[in-house]
Amino acid sequence: MAPAVDGPLAFLLSQLASRPGKLQAHAESSLRFRQRQESRKAFDIEPHALSKATRTGVRQALSSPSFSTGNDPNREVPDRRKPTEQAASLSSPAPLRHALSDQTVNASIRRSATKGLLPASTEGPAEEQDFSAWPAAVLGLLEPVDAVASRRGSLTDLTNSEGGGRSNLRMVAGAHGIPHPEKAHNGGADSFYIHDDGLSLGVADGVGEWEWRFKCSARGFADELMAGCKDAAVDTTMDQNFHPQMGAMQLLKCGHDAARASRSFGSSTALVTALSERTGVLGVANLGDSSMLQLRRQSNGRLAGMRCVGCTREQQHSFNCPYQLACMPEEAEFPRLLAEGKSALVTAVKRSRHMRQDAPEDADEYSFNLEEGDLLVLGTDGLFDNLHRHEIQELASQAISPREANERFEIRDRILASTAADNSASTAPGRLAEALARAALHRSLDVKGRSPFTVNAQKAGLHHVGGKMDDITVVCAWVVGLRGDAA
Repeated sequence: MAPAVDGPLAFLLSQLASRPGKLQAHAESSLRFRQRQESRKAFDIEPHALSKATRTGVRQALSSPSFSTGNDPNREVPDRRKPTEQAASLSSPAPLRHALSDQTVNASIRRSATKGLLPASTEGPAEEQDFSAWPAAVLGLLEPVDAVASRRGSLTDLTNSEGGGRSNLRMVAGAHGIPHPEKAHNGGADSFYIHDDGLSLGVADGVGEWEWRFKCSARGFADELMAGCKDAAVDTTMDQNFHPQMGAMQLLKCGHDAARASRSFGSSTALVTALSERTGVLGVANLGDSSMLQLRRQSNGRLAGMRCVGCTREQQHSFNCPYQLACMPEEAEFPRLLAEGKSALVTAVKRSRHMRQDAPEDADEYSFNLEEGDLLVLGTDGLFDNLHRHEIQELASQAISPREANERFEIRDRILASTAADNSASTAPGRLAEALARAALHRSLDVKGRSPFTVNAQKAGLHHVGGKMDDITVVCAWVVGLRGDAA
């Protein structure tokens, strides 16, 4: 018999469901639907039931500048869980595994699976959002519509993506990061780098489990990984004959070697790029669930906007369990770790010694033909789990590229120099990165919207509604040409 539900209509449905007839099946189905509705009202807000301290962290994040990557990777971080949770973790640690990226979200998913609240997967694009509905903290960082439209007249030669890339190109980049509100005390676990020569950049997402479970810096390994990639980029990209795709893979391997040599224990995803100045081809090595979009202005009068002409794909062992590089303790280091009170880490490593770890060679490799005026958007899953691609394109469309502002890259001073008499200026890439990051933060606080994370959870047979709280890191890079005397 169908479960009892309060109310006059429920009583009538219960009576019909108890009597054989044409309406019995319909009544039973209606009762089950009403029960799911009531259950979801109480459940859907759980992933974002923020504490007072967390709400304070959100307000601080909305007004905070980009985070620095200068954190000490060897510092101890406090265990901020309840005492009962700490005791359970230290007394009976589980083996190391591919960590889920957000405890709160995954706890809600597990609860929903036991309550029978799994809706059918929904295909198709998300509902369009009114552009003006974005908060002022986002819109204020973008250009006025008329200002962007006035710069689009000379783009007909940039809309053909059929051919190869052109030479003498560089990337002018900027970044913005907003940590998870509950990780604001240490800047979160994401990292990135932007090389000064404009030929390489990357992002990484450290796994938070190393902090709350093993008392290690979750960001330390990601910082060392990115620093190693940046150092290796000096020699790799300056070789005029290097293959971009192979070059990006080489950077990832060097970064991983450097991170392991530093003995900063942890794990992280990584996306690394290497641009060949000679061919205008961008090589990308991506391991994990960070992503990159290549956007290009389409020519369509005043309504012209950015369209995606290339992108990477996520790598996941299973839903919300991405590929990741790691640095694990060696047996000789166990006594020191035990003396430091990290017995949970030692026990977990012992139990996991036969598990295969992801390696740089497992990364997906890509080649993208770049054109002057292209926009590259790199981000951790905090961006792409909260914003749909069409939303990123829409926001990026309200930016003026250096190509549209008649700016070129000056190698000697490593700055953009205008070639126009009116000294017009393009939209700073760091400003655009901040707009995207703040838009993702805005969506992460939405408890009812249909975010990309919601769509992917449903495809995996799981229940999640709304955005996903996480560290958010965005790197935006304009593809620019060199000044005539340097080209």
